[in-house]
Amino acid sequence: MRITSSKVTKTTDKADGKLADKCTECGQIIDSRRIPQIKNVKLAYTSCTYNGTAKKPGVTVYDVDGNTLNKTDYTVSYKNNTASGTAGVTVTFKGNYAGRITATFVICPKAVSVKTAQSTAKGVKLIQYATARTFKGAKTANIAGAKNVTKTVKGLAKNKRYYVRVRSYRKSGRVTYYSAWSTTKNVVIKK
Repeated sequence: MRITSSKVTKTTDKADGKLADKCTECGQIIDSRRIPQIKNVKLAYTSCTYNGTAKKPGVTVYDVDGNTLNKTDYTVSYKNNTASGTAGVTVTFKGNYAGRITATFVICPKAVSVKTAQSTAKGVKLIQYATARTFKGAKTANIAGAKNVTKTVKGLAKNKRYYVRVRSYRKSGRVTYYSAWSTTKNVVIKK
């Protein structure tokens, strides 16, 4: 009867690994099995909308043969995953695997909506406006400050219909993250 021991050469995202069984008496390799190289990490989603809670997209890891790794082969940690901006995911491998892979996903600002579009002596309250329903040639006006909810724009053409929509945004470093556009309102400018 031969007693065997196993030696593992751990798999990484750079190379295959190997699991070898050998005889403890003579040192002869009895069996050798390839452990396919890690190919990539796929997140359940790559963008979502801010709602004040931590976002944790599910993780699936694939090897170069198209197989999925067991969840016992790695651990997952998240970073900067509550506020809007770019969040990080780190997958750290264990067992027959070694190394780590990082991935990112985007948390978009919460969407906003247009409550009313009014034609008054002072103009129209909006963030983006155009005379075309498609917003071709649209002009924009920033609403400064998180607590401000109105914007007055002057110099609009009388008797023209304007289409209005808004979206929120957040700057993080050199990157600006935008929410989706709101539904569109329209108004005819009075004389």
